[in-house]
Amino acid sequence: MAQRWEKESVLPGLSVGGLAGHLARSVLQVEWFLDGPVVGAEPVSPVHYYARLLGTSVPDSALNVGVRDEAGQTAVLGEAQ
Repeated sequence: MAQRWEKESVLPGLSVGGLAGHLARSVLQVEWFLDGPVVGAEPVSPVHYYARLLGTSVPDSALNVGVRDEAGQTAVLGEAQ
Protein backbone atom coordinates (compact mmCIF):
# COMPACT_ATOMS: atom_id res chain seq x y z
CA MET A 1 0.00 0.00 0.00
CA ALA A 2 2.91 2.39 0.69
CA GLN A 3 3.77 2.71 -3.00
CA ARG A 4 0.16 3.73 -3.78
CA TRP A 5 -0.29 6.09 -0.79
CA GLU A 6 -0.37 9.22 -2.97
CA LYS A 7 -2.25 7.62 -5.91
CA GLU A 8 -5.98 8.07 -6.56
CA SER A 9 -8.16 5.63 -4.62
CA VAL A 10 -11.46 4.15 -5.80
CA LEU A 11 -13.16 7.26 -4.37
CA PRO A 12 -12.74 10.30 -6.63
CA GLY A 13 -10.83 13.08 -4.90
CA LEU A 14 -9.24 10.83 -2.27
CA SER A 15 -5.80 9.29 -2.51
CA VAL A 16 -5.22 5.82 -1.10
CA GLY A 17 -3.70 7.56 1.93
CA GLY A 18 -6.69 9.89 2.18
CA LEU A 19 -9.09 6.96 2.10
CA ALA A 20 -7.05 5.19 4.77
CA GLY A 21 -7.05 8.41 6.81
CA HIS A 22 -10.81 8.72 6.45
CA LEU A 23 -11.36 5.15 7.62
CA ALA A 24 -8.89 5.59 10.50
CA ARG A 25 -10.66 8.75 11.65
CA SER A 26 -13.90 6.78 11.84
CA VAL A 27 -12.30 4.57 14.48
CA LEU A 28 -10.32 7.31 16.22
CA GLN A 29 -13.36 9.54 16.61
CA VAL A 30 -14.95 7.08 19.02
CA GLU A 31 -12.17 7.77 21.52
CA TRP A 32 -12.25 11.52 20.82
CA PHE A 33 -15.99 11.67 21.42
CA LEU A 34 -15.86 9.52 24.57
CA ASP A 35 -13.10 11.71 26.02
CA GLY A 36 -14.81 14.96 25.02
CA PRO A 37 -17.29 17.08 26.94
CA VAL A 38 -20.99 16.31 26.88
CA VAL A 39 -22.54 18.92 24.61
CA GLY A 40 -26.26 18.16 24.64
CA ALA A 41 -28.65 16.84 27.24
CA GLU A 42 -30.10 14.17 24.96
CA PRO A 43 -28.14 11.62 22.94
CA VAL A 44 -28.60 11.81 19.17
CA SER A 45 -29.56 8.59 17.42
CA PRO A 46 -27.49 7.52 14.41
CA VAL A 47 -30.53 8.02 12.17
CA HIS A 48 -31.00 11.62 13.29
CA TYR A 49 -27.27 12.34 13.17
CA TYR A 50 -26.90 11.23 9.55
CA ALA A 51 -30.29 12.61 8.46
CA ARG A 52 -29.22 16.16 9.28
CA LEU A 53 -26.03 15.99 7.18
CA LEU A 54 -26.44 18.11 4.07
CA GLY A 55 -24.56 17.77 0.81
CA THR A 56 -23.52 14.14 1.12
CA SER A 57 -24.14 13.49 -2.58
CA VAL A 58 -22.45 16.69 -3.80
CA PRO A 59 -18.68 16.18 -4.13
CA ASP A 60 -17.87 19.87 -3.64
CA SER A 61 -20.23 20.45 -0.68
CA ALA A 62 -18.72 21.92 2.47
CA LEU A 63 -19.28 18.59 4.21
CA ASN A 64 -17.41 16.53 1.61
CA VAL A 65 -14.59 19.05 1.24
CA GLY A 66 -14.19 18.98 5.02
CA VAL A 67 -14.12 15.18 5.07
CA ARG A 68 -11.41 15.12 2.39
CA ASP A 69 -9.38 17.79 4.21
CA GLU A 70 -9.52 15.94 7.52
CA ALA A 71 -8.70 12.63 5.84
CA GLY A 72 -5.70 14.29 4.19
CA GLN A 73 -4.48 15.64 7.54
CA THR A 74 -4.57 12.11 8.94
CA ALA A 75 -2.96 10.64 5.80
CA VAL A 76 0.01 13.02 6.17
CA LEU A 77 1.05 10.97 9.18
CA GLY A 78 1.90 8.18 6.74
CA GLU A 79 1.01 4.58 6.19
CA ALA A 80 3.04 3.41 9.20
CA GLN A 81 0.59 5.12 11.54
